[in-house]
Amino acid sequence: MTTISDIESQGLLQRFRVQLYPNEYEERAMYITPNAQSWLQTTLPTLVTSIAEGKNAPDQQIDEFFHDFISGEKLICSNYRDLREITPLKREIWELKTPDIRIIGWFYTKKTFICTDIDSKNRIQVQLKQNNINLYDIYSLNAVRIRDSFNLSQPISDTRQDLNNELCF
Repeated sequence: MTTISDIESQGLLQRFRVQLYPNEYEERAMYITPNAQSWLQTTLPTLVTSIAEGKNAPDQQIDEFFHDFISGEKLICSNYRDLREITPLKREIWELKTPDIRIIGWFYTKKTFICTDIDSKNRIQVQLKQNNINLYDIYSLNAVRIRDSFNLSQPISDTRQDLNNELCF
């Protein structure tokens, strides 16, 4: 069995770091795959908000969301605003959300999220409407495939209630 450190040393994951304020600490961890890292570097800077009267550009949304997640801020889970389990698979694959961005992956523990894919809400909607391609299905299957290939030593044991208590208002 392998550990996250083993996978990170192989270059298959990278811990995402944020600038924290002096009174803040890393309460949670966010790991991303090389594919997700590439998306953040190449695609994210080109996006504009799709939200009318949107105050923050997508790159600012991601910065704020990752900062809040890593520093331990509670997410707004009612009405699936910041977090929802992706259906129909329901294989412990989750979507973390900003107004414009969707972050797909799974919770290794209730304080550790592994992100396998990131995409814009707009692209996901357009692909479904215009091409009948459900990117959620594709990203969910990819997350399951990656999770299974990692063969992590600690099984996912946190219940949805544990996640809700840790993450949500």
